[in-house]
Amino acid sequence: MDESRKQIIIVGGGPVGTLTALFLGRKGFKVDLYEARPDIRLDDNTAGRSISLTLSLRGMTALKYAGIDKKIENLGVPMYSGYFHSKNGMCYEIPYETGGEHCLLSISRLELNRQLLTEAEKSENVKIHFGHKLIKCDTLHPSVIFKTSEAEEYKTADILIGCDGAHSAVRRQMLKGRIDYSQTYIDLGYKEFRIPPTKKQDFALAPHHVHFWPRNKVMLAAFPNIDKSFTCTLTMPFAMYASVVTGDDVIHFFQDNFAELIPMIGELTLRSSFFNTPPLSLISIKCSSFHCGKTLIIGDAAHAMAIFSGQGLNSGLEDALILDRLLDNFAFDISQILPKFSEVRVSPAHAAVDLSLYNYKVLGSQARKPWFILRRKIENFLHSRFPSVFAGRISLIHFTTVPYDKAQKMMEKQEKLIESSMGIVGGFMFASIVYILYRTTKRLSAV
Repeated sequence: MDESRKQIIIVGGGPVGTLTALFLGRKGFKVDLYEARPDIRLDDNTAGRSISLTLSLRGMTALKYAGIDKKIENLGVPMYSGYFHSKNGMCYEIPYETGGEHCLLSISRLELNRQLLTEAEKSENVKIHFGHKLIKCDTLHPSVIFKTSEAEEYKTADILIGCDGAHSAVRRQMLKGRIDYSQTYIDLGYKEFRIPPTKKQDFALAPHHVHFWPRNKVMLAAFPNIDKSFTCTLTMPFAMYASVVTGDDVIHFFQDNFAELIPMIGELTLRSSFFNTPPLSLISIKCSSFHCGKTLIIGDAAHAMAIFSGQGLNSGLEDALILDRLLDNFAFDISQILPKFSEVRVSPAHAAVDLSLYNYKVLGSQARKPWFILRRKIENFLHSRFPSVFAGRISLIHFTTVPYDKAQKMMEKQEKLIESSMGIVGGFMFASIVYILYRTTKRLSAV
């Protein structure tokens, strides 16, 4: 049998699963993509899904390889910096890069997924089946049983790929084999709010930034949308959510932490929307292998991470691209490709999960401290002066395709360099103060 005509079943029709189907279909594989939900191009009910996503170079590189990067760029808003709002009303901007050459793209998950579904369907080799919920599968000899509104369906394939998210049914079956697995629920929940456009149909906040309101254990971030609204994500411990039980509690909470947002969102909207859905959980997942037999898991199914680094989607799209390249490198030999995929992606994925949690600590507490601004300015200065040898934390994660584990090691070395630089700056400032005090004391003594 021609290897390029193998039958592949993909479970999960989100952005990662759909891009994977698009790549495989173009390679000549016969692909059946199954999604539990209805067709989102016909149904806007996306409850529980993050409304806004952030695309960085990793994700855009995969989309460029698929030939749809320009379409996607037109559906999003570029963001060139983080804009921090302190509790006392002061604000400061930290550019992602001094030259402003790179940006992140804020985009609707729904629109991205719609575009990818439409592109994948253009291939005669790809068939998409909606309303199919996986209830059982065999990972060694790929076969699946789906439940539909009418009956159960049994299908077989040469390869099974799970792209079915953090609570993956495919991964659950893989765990019956020799797979190490760990998951951690973070004691934080998140809710989403919308800041509508102003009466003049303009952005209520400065566009082209990710806006942050860091409040120690509480964090609110706002991402611009192409319709000139903002999607806000509020993250805080579940115990704090439990203390907000009435509409008045909501208003008092916002007055204490984000008073300027109340007139933008609207008091009545806040009172009602806060209780529309419970806070959603955040989970981190690590697997020691991403394959078992003739089954592979990618994206959140293999390495779910918290939302704080904006790399969940990007790492998943990068998975799809790396799988596509491995198919070329190993001439469609699945017996080599699946183990190789685990070999090259497990360690970077683990690092990405860790970096996401670290980023929460930075944004939640450290971003409020003066030394944080100084550190970032030193980072940007060093990167602008020595771009070939120094790339800051944000640049390494968002604006390169350096594997996450290598990027993590580079960051650790660069952190030491920055700390040394800060020590030099601090020493200079201390010496200057001592000198001024000495000169002042000498003048007073002369008098």
